[in-house]
Amino acid sequence: MSTPKVLLTVPCTGSLRKELAAAIMCMTRDPRCSVDVRFQSERPYEHSLNLLARQAADGEYDFWLTFDDDQCPITNPLDLVELNLDVVSCPAPIWMPDKSPHYPVVWNAFDDLGGENYRAHQPMSGLQEVGIVGSGALLITRRVFESLERPFLIDWDAAGRKLAGPDIAFCRRAREAGFKIWCHYDYPCRHYVVTDIAEVGDWIARHFSIKQKVPI
Repeated sequence: MSTPKVLLTVPCTGSLRKELAAAIMCMTRDPRCSVDVRFQSERPYEHSLNLLARQAADGEYDFWLTFDDDQCPITNPLDLVELNLDVVSCPAPIWMPDKSPHYPVVWNAFDDLGGENYRAHQPMSGLQEVGIVGSGALLITRRVFESLERPFLIDWDAAGRKLAGPDIAFCRRAREAGFKIWCHYDYPCRHYVVTDIAEVGDWIARHFSIKQKVPI
C-alpha cells in the first residue's frame, strides 16, 4: 500500500501560534504519511480555503488537513488518516453563551437544525457523526474536495445578508452530496482567541450567584 499523501495547510494573515508550528513540524516527520505544508494568506478567509481545496485536488493529494492559525492540535491528527472518513474535525472549544447558556464554552461540533439553528452535539466523546463542524481543524479526504467545486462559499439571502458562514455552508454542501461529517473528541485542539474577561467574569458571577463583578 502506498504512503498517503497529505496537503497540510494554514490559511493565515501573517501570525502563527508556536504550538501549531511545533505540531506541524512533528507531523512532517511522521513516517506514515507524505506531508506537504503550505501557508495561504489570501483574503477573505473563504477565498483562501477554496484556493487550497483546488491545490489539494490538482496536486493529487489523498487528504487535505487544514488548521486555522489559532487552533493547535494536542494529539496527532494524522492518526485519523487510517479511518478514511469523508470529513473529520479535531474540535476546538469556543465561547458561545447564546447556544449553551448552562456552560458557555462548547466544542465546535453541532447538530444541524436548519437555517441558523444548531445545537452542541451530544455526547462529546470519541468519534461522533455530526451535522456541522468548524473549519479550524479539518481532515478531508480527496473524494470530497474533488467533488465539491466551490466548497467554502458563504450562503447569502436575497438582501445580501449572511445566512451561513463558510464552515456551516461547506458541511451542508458535503452532506447534500452524500458525504458524512464527523468529529473526533479524542483529538481536540487548543484555541487561542481574544476574549472579553469582563464578559467571562459576569457569566461566572451570574452562574455562581457571586455579587462582585468586574469593576468597569
